[in-house]
Amino acid sequence: MTEQPNASSGNVQLPVSASGEAERPAETNLARVEEVLLTKLTSVSFSGPLPPPELLKAYDAVVPGAAKDMHELALTISRHKIELDRLAATASADGRRAEYDKFKRGQWMAFLLAAILIVSGTVCILKGHDGAGATIITTCLASLVLAFLWGKQSERKKAIRTAGKNREELEKER
Repeated sequence: MTEQPNASSGNVQLPVSASGEAERPAETNLARVEEVLLTKLTSVSFSGPLPPPELLKAYDAVVPGAAKDMHELALTISRHKIELDRLAATASADGRRAEYDKFKRGQWMAFLLAAILIVSGTVCILKGHDGAGATIITTCLASLVLAFLWGKQSERKKAIRTAGKNREELEKER
């Protein structure tokens, strides 16, 4: 009976006699058993755009110019990534600038509307329409206060989302 390597476990199966006991391998098979047991598994890994120089030399030995091609590919990929990062940063800055401009425009519109309403209310009061003038001015000022408070609440919610904190943690920090 000859011994067969077990493919699933990588172990050598020894022949079994009719009684169920393992038979002792012959001297010729003993060398094979030692060879299987002393097999060494070597694994090499690397990270980064290029393999180590020894591996590049091996690639170049198999395919002349492969190391140069791999180096050029790594440079191209690196330049492309840098360009994408630059474009993303520019787009982000442009987006923030547009948002800021929109915010400022809204503030100017609110200021002009409030000024017009306060002047209108004052004119109404001076013309003898005290109730209408007071209502216009009060409504205008109440709207400004509510807009301010709503803006602060929106900023707080945005800060909570951005920082990944819940409302209780933010309140504890105050």
